[in-house]
Amino acid sequence: MKRLGQVVIAGLVVLAVALPFIAANEFLLTVGTVVALNIIGATSLHLVIRCGHVSLGHAGFMGIGGYTAALTLTRLGWPFPLDIAAGAAAPALLALLIGPLLLRLQGKYFVLVTFLLGEILRLGFVQWSGLTGGANGIFGIPPPSPAFATPAGFYWLALGTALLCVALVARVLSSGIGRVIDSLREGERLAQCSGVPVLQVKVGVFVLATALVGIQGGLMAHYLHYIDPGA
Repeated sequence: MKRLGQVVIAGLVVLAVALPFIAANEFLLTVGTVVALNIIGATSLHLVIRCGHVSLGHAGFMGIGGYTAALTLTRLGWPFPLDIAAGAAAPALLALLIGPLLLRLQGKYFVLVTFLLGEILRLGFVQWSGLTGGANGIFGIPPPSPAFATPAGFYWLALGTALLCVALVARVLSSGIGRVIDSLREGERLAQCSGVPVLQVKVGVFVLATALVGIQGGLMAHYLHYIDPGA
């Protein structure tokens, strides 16, 4: 059964890679690109949920990544790989700073506080108009490079990034760290009594998750050539 699952997954990946050759339709490629980008965000959110938390502020971290990538590109002139790296680093740094406090919360308290955090970030994007363009957002964000300016080119970029993120998360969850993460979800107190550094593990997972969703935000800004607080 496991072998069959691997074959099915490999077949789906091959089909996804070959989509531009099978159906060179701009609408289908647009849908495929959006799906691939959202796979990155869903995979990163899965890391947080795997620890036993439900975050409603994930879109705020995605926004930080998108704005950081857009601003470092348009105002500082950073090249494509560096602006995406900055888009990943900015939300990860915020997660590292607030994670030790935020991840002490449990259940509905964590949900409510992350919802509040997301709203604070959204309002910050609106009010800090000198930097973010306010409600109007930032226009004219160029594609990463001429090779990715076409629908097929950006689709492959988004798909490749999504596959790398999924592979990274799968590797983490299938390792010893993954078993520790599962132990936190099943019984945090028991894991702590067994010597697991609960808070440190949670913060590390939170930082990785926000970095991944920051990559999604940066790529989304490049793809839409525009970013605003609503997006």
